[in-house]
Amino acid sequence: MRKHVLITGGTGGIGRAFVRAFSKAGYLVTFTYHSSEQFADVLMKECGAKGFCVNFEDDSSVDDFYESLCLADTPVNVLINNAGIAHYGLIQDVSL
Repeated sequence: MRKHVLITGGTGGIGRAFVRAFSKAGYLVTFTYHSSEQFADVLMKECGAKGFCVNFEDDSSVDDFYESLCLADTPVNVLINNAGIAHYGLIQDVSL
């Protein structure tokens, strides 16, 4: 059975590299993204990965993603928590 990797922030520079590398290594790849639909479409076509646009400020968006993940035939074996933002100076300045 193929191993399954979940990559958050899959459309950023590092995230795209993770998606491509794990796909090339034979993993089933699922990734999340927030706003880079163009990059997500390319990765889904190029790598056969599953991409989910998730807005963590919207509970229904998170619930839909979680439900899809739970219904997957293959459990997640590897998690890469790559999502993030870099334009804030201090952690206390970051909103939910």
